[in-house]
Amino acid sequence: MGYCLMKINGITNRWFFNVFGVILIIIIGFECVLGAVVFKYYYDSVTKYLQYRADQTSSFFNRFTLSEYTNFYAGTKKLIDDFNDKDKIELQILDTSGMLIFSSSGFSPRTKVTTSDVEAARWGELKQYVGTNSSTDEKIMAVSSALRDKDGKISGAAVDVYDCEPPEDYRLSDLQ
Repeated sequence: MGYCLMKINGITNRWFFNVFGVILIIIIGFECVLGAVVFKYYYDSVTKYLQYRADQTSSFFNRFTLSEYTNFYAGTKKLIDDFNDKDKIELQILDTSGMLIFSSSGFSPRTKVTTSDVEAARWGELKQYVGTNSSTDEKIMAVSSALRDKDGKISGAAVDVYDCEPPEDYRLSDLQ
């Protein structure tokens, strides 16, 4: 005969384990569903925030910055310098070939960004990208929007990037 870790004798013991086993399975299932709902809410909130920021950045640049600056590079530099949400997201400015020109993080290597959102911005579309940053292997979410010159021609893209791997002291209220 094999060894049994716990012997269940009697109808009372079997009833007890059956009832609490079912309750435990229901509680675990509920926690899994709740976790999925919270994750979806968080993901959707970040997506909407990034889309809002990208749209606002593009609109502000296209309406106001170009009226003061005739040079695209001077206007984008001013846009980066005046960017207020540096502690929440990173703003990157790319030229039409996808090369990184400026970054609000202060670190702007001349790298080419080839994600699907940047390609869509070249055609004037607002698109989201979720994936991995190839240079840092961090999981990111990004939304790109087109930046236009005075003639309405697309001259580059503004990319709002959110790091999906929060630091140790991160709070959900930081996004608001």
